[in-house]
Amino acid sequence: VTVGVLPALGLGLLAACLLFVYVYAQIDVVRLFTTAAHLRARVERSPQERELLSRTGERIHIYKLSGFLFFGTAQRLLQRLQRSLQGGPQGQAAPQVIVVDLKRIVGFDLSAWDAFGRLSRRCAEHAVRLVLTSPPPALAKQFQHQLAALHDPQLRAAGDLDSVLAALEAQSLA
Repeated sequence: VTVGVLPALGLGLLAACLLFVYVYAQIDVVRLFTTAAHLRARVERSPQERELLSRTGERIHIYKLSGFLFFGTAQRLLQRLQRSLQGGPQGQAAPQVIVVDLKRIVGFDLSAWDAFGRLSRRCAEHAVRLVLTSPPPALAKQFQHQLAALHDPQLRAAGDLDSVLAALEAQSLA
């Protein structure tokens, strides 16, 4: 009332935007964490092969993401994945491969790519492969452009999650 209606509306809009960013940053973008011991490719395997994959699959960590990746959510995701490099959540073994499924991501900003670049360098320090799968079709062009801009040979993009899991399973069985 003391400064006028328009400045008060502007201040209220700014406060609402900041509150939205803060609240949205608290949302966990990791929809599912599992390992290849529990999530398998849609390939028919013998009982002996399934048993072997159950034993070796704990070293392949799979993160399925959803939502929008921006500076708040990307930083929390980066911290979670870096903790995984030290020994994994829930006392699991440190991974040899981290697979990040982006199928349900609706968007990302440059800070998310910076986080993936930093994670890729940390993975290289620990001799862990980082694989990004299933970029949303609407974001595929931006995804390929940003991936090329990172110039990071450690950070790889592959097809869909099922084909990546099938290839990793074939490697484990070989």
